[in-house]
This record gives sequence, structure tokens and C-alpha cells, in this order.
Amino acid sequence: MSQGQPNIILFLTDDHARWALPGYGNSALHAPNLSALGARGTVYEDAYTPSPVCSPARASLMTGLMPSQHGVHDFLASHPKFNDKNWLEGIPTLATALNAAGYRCGLAGKWHISMDDMPPAGFESWFALNGEYPIHHDGDNGFSRDGVEERVVGNLTDTITQGALDFLGQNDGRPYFLVVGYYATHSPWRDQPSRLLDLYADHDFAEIDQQNAEAPGLLNVELPDAEESERRAARKNYYAAVSHIDEGVGQVLAAGSTMDTLVIYTSDHGLSLGQHGIWGKGNATRPQNLLDSNIRVPLIMAGPGIPIGQRRAGFFDHTDTHQVILAAAGLDHRPLPDVKDMQFCEYGTARMVRTQSLKLVPWTTGAPSQLYSVDAPGEVLMDHRSDPVLRSLVLDLERAVTDFFARHADPARSGPESLKPGRFNYNQAWDTFVPRA
Repeated sequence: MSQGQPNIILFLTDDHARWALPGYGNSALHAPNLSALGARGTVYEDAYTPSPVCSPARASLMTGLMPSQHGVHDFLASHPKFNDKNWLEGIPTLATALNAAGYRCGLAGKWHISMDDMPPAGFESWFALNGEYPIHHDGDNGFSRDGVEERVVGNLTDTITQGALDFLGQNDGRPYFLVVGYYATHSPWRDQPSRLLDLYADHDFAEIDQQNAEAPGLLNVELPDAEESERRAARKNYYAAVSHIDEGVGQVLAAGSTMDTLVIYTSDHGLSLGQHGIWGKGNATRPQNLLDSNIRVPLIMAGPGIPIGQRRAGFFDHTDTHQVILAAAGLDHRPLPDVKDMQFCEYGTARMVRTQSLKLVPWTTGAPSQLYSVDAPGEVLMDHRSDPVLRSLVLDLERAVTDFFARHADPARSGPESLKPGRFNYNQAWDTFVPRA
């Protein structure tokens, strides 16, 4: 990284899956600005989220900690019981660290790590969705502007883009850290601009493989009982949402990106739009899942110290991105995080370790671990109980998980008390369902 303090723009989109960008092989999608960003920077081939739902994933990027360390294990429901508590109290974040180092910190869009209606510590500029639900892609939404409620009517992506541009227009000479939380790729998949829907009017979405895995108990929570025409309309809107976000990214970068700006584009987690038969993410099944379409994320970095035109293979996640941002500001003098040969994730009572060929999902409930082959194509659940070689592999991977979470857990935030039903929302995916062997 450069010796000075670069400006930092972090695009943290909601539900934008890795598979839904041309830079990752989906040539049907129109996203020229994100493709150009990848061309002048580094595209991470194997980027992952620590958790396949929004609040814990976002908290991990902001704190550099796993959910078992920061204590947010599921999405926080839009209710004072869950949202009016500072879940990250006492935990340093990117905003607190960067603001203390002289950065002007701002957010435009989605936060969803609690207390959306008030600027968290470190943020001097705050234009955030205020925590009410449902959120409308085109309509009337509640925002908090520096702690004061504001109603905004119009297209949500355009509103968030304008909020980011307003922040960039308030330059006072200090370096800045801007988080842009786009929402358009989140359900319900509708109400995207017709001019962008037209781009996909004749597309057949054949690249969405619906038969590439065995899923746990199916629960299509984000598109229940839909006719095929509704599924097609939802996919068109999702693709149009990606294209609209891409336009917003282009506007923000035109206003705020220079050679001395570190730009990062990523998503809180992935999403399935029919992959595995699922519509949704980690909580789209009972029990919860850690399937690749829901945990792999796009990750593109460009700016000072970032290699140009590189595609980087190997596991990398939001906790690593956190460290990259601190290092860019001169606040973390450890060696920059390298890609890894194992990736760990968690969601409630499920843990995961993934290698290039295998994925193991152990359960804290004592249920038998599930072993998946993740060699292309797809993910296949394997019966390891009658195969001595596979049983030995499972034992090795279980030890790796135990080891990792022994080092990456705070007992006060990861024990049974923290996972009680209703602790984060009223419909936790692990509350009542037992995984099959």
C-alpha cells in the first residue's frame, strides 16, 4: 500500500452473488463499470462471506471478526427488541479506527448491524435506511440522515447513489472512508427500471443451474409458490438490479475515485435464484445451509498497492478485506492477508470448512457432520459413514473446525445463550429443525 492515507470507497451490496457478474463468467449480465474496475485492479476468484445472511456478514467486514467473536449470528429483525441495541458495543470497527486516524467516515444505504437510525461511532456522515421493513426498490423509504428521520420517494438505487455523491461533495481536505450499501439485488425482485429490464427481455437464464446440489429441507422463503412466469420476472429484475447498481458505481467512481483511492466492491453474501432448488440464501432451508451460491461473493479491489489486471485464486473473506482496509490507512502493520487453502464459515448452529475439493458442515447440536464433494459440477452430499478413507478425512476436517473456532470465538458471544430462539429475529433457521445425516 502507499505510504499516505488514500481515500477508501467500499461498495457493500446486499445479496449480490459471485455468479452474477460478467467478471465471474456470466456474460449475459451488463455491468461495464464493474468489469472496468476489475481490469484496473484485482479480481478475487474465491472470495467468501463468513456467514450467509446480512447482519453477521456485515458485522464481520466492519470488525474483522467471525460471528462467534462479534456475537451477531443472524439477521436483525426490524423490531426494537433486535434493532435498538448496539450489538457491536465495545468492539472497534473500521469507522472507529479510521475516524480516529483522521478519516471522514460516511455511509449511504444499508447498514443493518443494529441501530440503523443513529450514526454509529466513527461515522460523521450518515444517510442510512432506517431499519423499517419492507424496503421498496421504487417507492417511499425511511432514511436516517445524521440521526434525523427523512422520507425519500423514488428509485432506491438512485437515492443511495445520490447520498454517496452528497458525501463526496462535502470534501474538507481530509481522507475519507465511504461505505455505499446498495440494496437492489435483495428480494422482492421487482420494480427495476424498464430500460434495464429490456436488456434481459429475451434471456433464458440457462446459466442458473437448478440441479447442481442436494439441499437440506427446502423452504423457498423469498419466492414461495411462484409460477414459472414469476420466476422469470424475478430473475429479470435481479439482473436489471445488477446493471443499475453498476451504473451507480460508475457515477460514484466518476465523482470520487482517483489514482489514490482504494476501491473495493463486494457483497455481504451470495444468493440462490433457483440453484439447488433454492430461492434465497442461508436461511432459505431448514436447517440453514452453507451452499456455495450463498457464501461466495464478488470481490474486486483497485487502487494504490493493488496489482493491475490480476485474478487471484485462493480463499479470502471479509475479515481479510477488513485488514486490507486498515493496512491501506497505515493502521495495520501486519503482512497483508494472503489467500488461504481452507475457508471457514458459520451460521447459528452450523460450522463449515471448505477446501478446493471438499466441504464439511459440522453442527454444534451434535448432529452428524455433512460432507460434500465440491468438485465441478456443483455440490454433492457424500455418505462418509461406510468409507474408511472419507471417515478419516472427516475427522481431519472436524479437527480443523474445532481448532479454528477455538481461536476465533468469544465464549460470551458464541455460547448457547447467544443462540436462543428469537434472539436475533423471530424465525431463525436453526430454531427447531434437525439436520439429516
